Amino acid sequence: MFTPIALPETPMSPRIAPRFFLGLCLMAGLLLSCLPGLAAQNATSGDAKAVTATVTAFYKKYNASYEDREKPFHLDKQAELDPEFLEKLKKLSREAEEENPDGGLGYDAIVMAQDLPQRMRYDAPVFKKDRAEIIARRDFGDGSFSPMCVVLKKRDTGWRITDVIDMVHFDENSVPECGGMKMRAPKG
Repeated sequence: MFTPIALPETPMSPRIAPRFFLGLCLMAGLLLSCLPGLAAQNATSGDAKAVTATVTAFYKKYNASYEDREKPFHLDKQAELDPEFLEKLKKLSREAEEENPDGGLGYDAIVMAQDLPQRMRYDAPVFKKDRAEIIARRDFGDGSFSPMCVVLKKRDTGWRITDVIDMVHFDENSVPECGGMKMRAPKG
């Protein structure tokens, strides 16, 4: 038979009670402040496959367009690209043509390189409210994977690519961060 042990009651002193109550309130506040982040993470965690599928599908079609020159590839007809991103690409291209009519931009703004990668690997996406970031690692044939950041936003029609950020060549005053990974500023 189990007999509970009775602990002696110790009244809380009037000087400790307010501190104890304040401590409880701070702990409760801290716990509650964590809940929105947890809710956002849970709300978007099911989208990880959709984000990866969007990025993979787009780059697979994009790379295939270089292999089959008979089929024209129209960026404005790609469902994976957000209209805002298309406008940004058009503006970037126009400005490059004005500055350098012979050479234009000098690199492919979709893969952030002059050459097309032979293959790409994708890290797990990181979610921030209605935004997802995924690091795409490009292999240009030498076996090393060069990272770029693909940013997506959730729209009514699904996840859409809204930006591509080079994670290798950047200004030391604007070090990119993507998918929880912050690049080190180049030494030089």
